[in-house]
Amino acid sequence: YAADLALSKTAAPSPVVPGEAVTWTMIVTNDGPSVSNNVVVTDVLPTNVAFDSASPDCIEASGTVTCSAGLLNSGASATFEVTGILDAAFTGELVNTATADSDTPDPNDDNNEATSTSDTDPYADLSLTKTALGEGPVAGGLLAFELTVANDGPSTATNVVVTDVLPPAMTFDSAVADCVHSAGTVTCSHSALAPGDSTSFEITVLVDASIANGDNLVNEATVDSDVSDPNPDDNVGDAT
Repeated sequence: YAADLALSKTAAPSPVVPGEAVTWTMIVTNDGPSVSNNVVVTDVLPTNVAFDSASPDCIEASGTVTCSAGLLNSGASATFEVTGILDAAFTGELVNTATADSDTPDPNDDNNEATSTSDTDPYADLSLTKTALGEGPVAGGLLAFELTVANDGPSTATNVVVTDVLPPAMTFDSAVADCVHSAGTVTCSHSALAPGDSTSFEITVLVDASIANGDNLVNEATVDSDVSDPNPDDNVGDAT
């Protein structure tokens, strides 16, 4: 007697968002001709995926999910779902392979393995706040600003850049090491900002001596990164 098991595997959503859940659906089918005994599907999760949940007939240990279909008649199938959380910093294609096996001889091992390959689409909701430090501007004096970028996720933001175009009444004086100045524009960089994290930059300017008491000075900055931002409205910070 023999039973030809066939395994298929799909992933959702597509593409997968780093930092969020991905669910794999695995279907094992017995193409016969005999009953297949003690059918087991094994899914070794990718190293960048943390196990979250699975179908009731599945157990997880050290990143390996084992799902039991028991006895599978010829023509019957069993479906299992496995859900994991993709690392927020993951980039590239997500590949996951599972295998099906049983105690019954299988005349065709070629279809006992199934691989799901998914594209990834990271995005990160960055926000920028800008605060004037000290007691406020004094004509002819120095004024410092703190610019704070926060990542509300779900993915890691890479190549984070804050751009501050100084108004005519302000002249660049100094900034922290991660910032550079050129022709009145200050650019501050951070290589990677994980979800839930924030980073700050400090810029100091010289206020024009001709500014009169009571004049409002507005300084606006923006933040951007290499990943998409679902909410660009909070990517601008200003201080008055």
